[in-house]
Amino acid sequence: MLKAFIKRFIVEKLPASVVLLYHRITEKDEKDLYKIKVSLKNFEEQIEVIKKFACPLEDIFSPKPKGKVLLTFDDGYKDNFDYAKKILEKHGVGAVFFITTGFLGKKYSWYDKLEEIFLTGKIKKNFSLEIDEKTTLEIELEKDDEIDVLPPFTYSKPFEKISNRKLNLKKSELFALLYRKIKYSKNPDEIFEKVKKSISDDDEDEMDGRNYMIEDEVAELGKNFLIGAHTETHRTLSILEEREQESEMLISTIKLEKICNRKIELFAYPFGLKEDFNEKTLELAKRIFKFSFTGIKGQVYFLTPRNQIPRFAVMNWNGEIFEKKLIDFFFERKREL
Repeated sequence: MLKAFIKRFIVEKLPASVVLLYHRITEKDEKDLYKIKVSLKNFEEQIEVIKKFACPLEDIFSPKPKGKVLLTFDDGYKDNFDYAKKILEKHGVGAVFFITTGFLGKKYSWYDKLEEIFLTGKIKKNFSLEIDEKTTLEIELEKDDEIDVLPPFTYSKPFEKISNRKLNLKKSELFALLYRKIKYSKNPDEIFEKVKKSISDDDEDEMDGRNYMIEDEVAELGKNFLIGAHTETHRTLSILEEREQESEMLISTIKLEKICNRKIELFAYPFGLKEDFNEKTLELAKRIFKFSFTGIKGQVYFLTPRNQIPRFAVMNWNGEIFEKKLIDFFFERKREL
C-alpha cells in the first residue's frame, strides 16, 4: 500500500495523462475470451479509483503536470447504456463512447458470435475450411482441448498464408486462425457465415436479447457524455481503399450527428493496433476529426499527435488491482503491439 501511495503521489506530478479503453460492462463475471468484459462490481470499484484522476477530454493534453485519466468505450454495446452510464453518472465521471453505427440494434457482431461458438464448445472435431478459392484446409482438433488463454498473436497479426493443407490444432490456435482470417477480410460478415457453417452444425442461437444499443439509447447517452464515431461496419481500415475508409468514417459520423443533434469530432480506429490502420487512415482521420484514438498502449502528452492518441485496455480487475495497474500505466514504456 505504501508503494502504491508513493507512486500515486508521483503520478499526480507527471506531465502525462492516460486514456482507458473499455468495451463491455456485465452484470456479473462472465466467460470472456477477449478479456474485454468488466463486471458491474469491479467497474464500480474502478470508478472509485478513477474519481481521483478523471478529467475532461481537453485536459489530457495539458502541458502542466496533472496525471489525469480519460475513460473511453468502444463499439456501442447495450450494457454501456444499461450499466456503465448509471455508475458514471452516480460518481460524476465523464467518458467518451465510440459507436459503430452499423451495429445499432444488432444482436451480435461476427466476433461476438465467434466467441460464443467456442465458449459453448459446439465445434466439429474434423472439418474442411476454405481459405480462398485455391486453398482448402483439413482441420483436426486436438482431443479434450479447451481454450484457456488465447495466443498473443490472435489480434495483432494479419492472416498469413498456410502451406500445409492438413492441420492438427488446439482450439485456441483455431480461434486465432479464424479470427485473423475474418478480421483481415473486406467482407467479414460474409466470411464469418462461411466459417460458421464449416466449423459447427449447431444453428441454435444462445445469445439472449441484443448486444448493441439502438438510436434512442445513443441519443440519451449523448446528453451527458461525449459520443464518437467508430466507423459504420467495424472493418479493418488498413485493408480498405482510401475511398472506402473515408466512407466508413463519414457515414458513421453523419448518422451519429443526426442521432445526437450535434457535431461529431471524435473517432476511434476499429481494433486500433498498428496493423489496423495506415498512413491514409491517419490523414483522413486528421482531416475529418479533431481527435482520433488507437488501441496502442502509451501515455498522452502535450505533443501527442491528435490523430494517434494511445489507450490502455482495462480488464476485469477489482479496485485494488486496478489502482496498481493504473499507476503502472503511467510508468509503462511506450510500445506498439
